[in-house]
Amino acid sequence: MALCVAKIGDLCGDEGLTYESLKLYQRSLRQLQLALWDPELMLDDQTLTACLALGMYEMSQCPNRSKQGYVSHTLGCRRLVELRGPEAHMDGLGHAVFIHFRVQGILYALDQGEHSFLGDPLWQEVPWRKRPKTPYDRIYDFLTRAPDLRNQGDMLQFMDPHSQLQLATEMIWNCWKMDSELEAVYDSLERSHEGPLFWSELARNKTLHGDSRDGVLFPVAFHFANLQVANTVVIYWAVQIILWHGMWQLYRLTAELQVHFAEAAAKGEDSAEPTSDAVSTLFKFPPLQHRTDFAAPCRNVFQSVEYSLQEDMLDQGPKCCAAPTRIAYETLRYYPKYSREVAWAETAQELIQKRSMMLLRYYVPRR
Repeated sequence: MALCVAKIGDLCGDEGLTYESLKLYQRSLRQLQLALWDPELMLDDQTLTACLALGMYEMSQCPNRSKQGYVSHTLGCRRLVELRGPEAHMDGLGHAVFIHFRVQGILYALDQGEHSFLGDPLWQEVPWRKRPKTPYDRIYDFLTRAPDLRNQGDMLQFMDPHSQLQLATEMIWNCWKMDSELEAVYDSLERSHEGPLFWSELARNKTLHGDSRDGVLFPVAFHFANLQVANTVVIYWAVQIILWHGMWQLYRLTAELQVHFAEAAAKGEDSAEPTSDAVSTLFKFPPLQHRTDFAAPCRNVFQSVEYSLQEDMLDQGPKCCAAPTRIAYETLRYYPKYSREVAWAETAQELIQKRSMMLLRYYVPRR
């Protein structure tokens, strides 16, 4: 009820309804706390569902004018899910709520750069013993690995060249394996669906695309078979962004290391390091080819925003593209040559925020 009244308040610009929704939200918090104090109710499906619903209210309204309420409920859900164990989420309401929470939990861990129990083998397998994973579920499996890979990448700057080479090589082959597995998931999605997953249409959202002396950045927008397909394909592109950008950075590092070791060998220095003959063997990586263009999946995400913001998508459309748009934005904003794409993404995020996603206002990009 709190969520519904808040939405009506947003649509009608009625502060009275917004205030009433806040009172309902506060009543809900009290009831949830009572349930959490009751040993018979604490691990009940309904209690977890209520916790998740309150997190949705925080995402929509941010009543404390910060992201802390949402973070608190996400952490509370995480603790409840973990305490209940994977077997409690195999079917019924428990499974449905787990699927919804899993997305939020994985995205939170990605934002924080921390490992999540959701990536552990038991949690990757047990909740789907009665219901097979969808391609959407399988693509989110890849995001559970992203924080560990990013943290490994952060360690490289503190290592000596030999250790850098060892870790970078391990990471590159791991990324190639992930790239192959990711493509297999997408192929299975295509095979299971009749007709194209998406197609191009002329862009129509003038607020999003505007008019520019340099021409419209994205003259066409992608449209999808349905919102479920859009949700899956757009998060697939988001994983591609993270993966391809990481591979591009690792290849740049290994190219620098190759020069370093070759020069050291020529001078007879660093005898413990690879010799020139070993260097030629160590750096036998497959060419990145189209994967060097990590901006391509970023543009794919951006060209999907118009579809997600259509009125008939209600609030589910904006939620579909919110995280992928932010991932694309944060990837490109460090490169001046993508300034137009970054400016476009900032406008897109403002529009997404206005569709019951006030939480975006309080997420400051990482430095």
